[in-house]
Amino acid sequence: DSWPPSSVETAFYLHKKGALTRHAPKSKKAYKRYTFNPDKPCPTLGGRNLILKPGIMNQNPVESRPDMLVFTSEPLTKPLEITGRMTARIYASSSAVDTDLSVRICDVYPDGRSFLLTDGMLRLSKRNSFEKGEPMKPGEIYKVDVDCRSTSIILNTGHRLRVSITSSNYPRFEINPGTGEIWSKGCQAVPQTNRVYCNAEHPSAI
Repeated sequence: DSWPPSSVETAFYLHKKGALTRHAPKSKKAYKRYTFNPDKPCPTLGGRNLILKPGIMNQNPVESRPDMLVFTSEPLTKPLEITGRMTARIYASSSAVDTDLSVRICDVYPDGRSFLLTDGMLRLSKRNSFEKGEPMKPGEIYKVDVDCRSTSIILNTGHRLRVSITSSNYPRFEINPGTGEIWSKGCQAVPQTNRVYCNAEHPSAI
């Protein structure tokens, strides 16, 4: 009768060792790091696509990439309903003046297949406004919200919830060259070493 329906906003926190739990991290300096190479972007696999193949495709082929951070819950002891708008609140820093955060949220089946539920993308230079870009200061930590849109699903007992983070989803989204410029073939691009923080002061979560 109304959207979103009456619900309780629930956080699942990212942890340095790859766990995804209801409990906030207690460590003081924990983070996970990866380096995104614009010449080797992470490919699009399903999602809300108009031209590319859409849907809830298995994400296993990209989850083992060295530029992909993966956080997974323990197997569920009872069904979990997720209904409403999903947001990833990420504390991140970069070696570059600009980078992207691509967040994929998945339902992991007992056999290990990881099916996309919903996803989101944010260019960090547009963290405060899509109309005006603001360069990042390399090494500075930023708190950003990545809109992962809405979904409604029940994850069954024995399934796991997974969050994967990288800096590309190509060709659905254009590549970020890391220089503050708009990407085009042949443009100058730089590797982007990014940190996602998972500690008591910077508790990244969905």
